[in-house]
Amino acid sequence: MGGEPTGVGWFAPDDLPELDEWARLRIDTTLREDAPTWHARPGERHPALRRPDAL
Repeated sequence: MGGEPTGVGWFAPDDLPELDEWARLRIDTTLREDAPTWHARPGERHPALRRPDAL
């Protein structure tokens, strides 16, 4: 058949599968209680990324 995968998995934050830096940054900044969630504007790079070209 092909097409897009439809499987979904839910994980506790400590049990997440391996993620790239960008995905991990998105999760970590969302879960922080001491800072607002960070949303990138077009062309904006987050200082925590070691590879800004990954955006």
